[in-house]
Amino acid sequence: MFKTVPAQEIEDRLARLQVSLDRTELDSCLIGSNVNLFYFTGTIQMSYLYVPSSGDPILFVRKDMARAREESPLKEIVDFKKPEDIPRILKDKGCPLPKNIGMELEQLSAKEYLRLEKIFSQSRVGDCSLLLRQIRVLKSVYEIGQLKESAAKAALVYSEIPNFIKPGMTDLELAAAIEHRSRLLGHIGLVRFHGVKQEFFFGQVLAGENGLVPTGYDTALGGRGLTPAFPKSVAGETLKEHSPILVDYSANYNGYNVDLTRIYSIGQLPQSLLDAQQVAVEIQETIAAAAKPGVSCAELYGLALELAARYRLQDNFMGYSQQAQFVGHGIGLEVNELPVLAAKFNTELQAGMVLAIEPKFAFPGLGAVGIENTYVVGNNGLEKITIVPEDIISV
Repeated sequence: MFKTVPAQEIEDRLARLQVSLDRTELDSCLIGSNVNLFYFTGTIQMSYLYVPSSGDPILFVRKDMARAREESPLKEIVDFKKPEDIPRILKDKGCPLPKNIGMELEQLSAKEYLRLEKIFSQSRVGDCSLLLRQIRVLKSVYEIGQLKESAAKAALVYSEIPNFIKPGMTDLELAAAIEHRSRLLGHIGLVRFHGVKQEFFFGQVLAGENGLVPTGYDTALGGRGLTPAFPKSVAGETLKEHSPILVDYSANYNGYNVDLTRIYSIGQLPQSLLDAQQVAVEIQETIAAAAKPGVSCAELYGLALELAARYRLQDNFMGYSQQAQFVGHGIGLEVNELPVLAAKFNTELQAGMVLAIEPKFAFPGLGAVGIENTYVVGNNGLEKITIVPEDIISV
């Protein structure tokens, strides 16, 4: 089960980063966030990765050096005791100190930033956060393979969900059953979510009206949660008959996430919810048919809004009291990667992007319905990789 990232993958990623640096005024960058450390080195240790625009990158490791050398194919892996050592080590290796260094300003605390700014006092510090995210947008053949592996295991879990649902059980008990099965199949127990104050878990089970409870997180639906300490997802309430059970989980079996939403119920749902679910499926299929390299994300979002309005469901689309202003997003090492299917997001699709498309509707007094699948953008269109029956399943 324990597999390291192929050396060629890391080499290719670093080469693209250096080309990108060369196109900016930055002559180097210093990477310290876990997601980018993993992407560019293959290991997550207490470390910094220094990448010059030319020459060999250097991974500075405080702990654990043995694991870093075992997991990362980088040639230059050195130990250090404190960040203040980095300039001295660079000089010892004959590397000139940077004039313009990029740092992940979206990720750094003020304390860490001020410390690093002082250490590199002879350099101008710029932000490389967006640059790094943009490099991760296009997935390699290897990465798509990892995503498909996660999708296949997610399909196994979702195929068993109808067997987990029992009258009288709570949403928490259902969530625990899904998460238990996911872990047994190898889910790593972590879902990375980009953004300040944006915490996440495996996913969410939203039963009935709990799906409409708003949240401060950047998602379409919220849920009350079990405590104000994490105001999201299950509320510990008993599942009700004829009420939607929306299961929205991110499957992460190797560091790469796929997103998947399906609807279940105990007994038949009201016709209004069944009709709305068909609209959600139509929106998904319309976007999937139109999405090709060269088509803009904003155009695809516009198609979703147009269909929601055609069926007079615009007030219920992507939430109710707080409506999310998107219908899909990139996905990979983080759940919410670039690009975003949203208004004014004029980025054009390219082959190699991976998208989660998630049209959903929320109705006061009833609950939420919708669908979500993960797709790979190919040369001629989208390939759906989350292959799970899409009909509402009544138990």
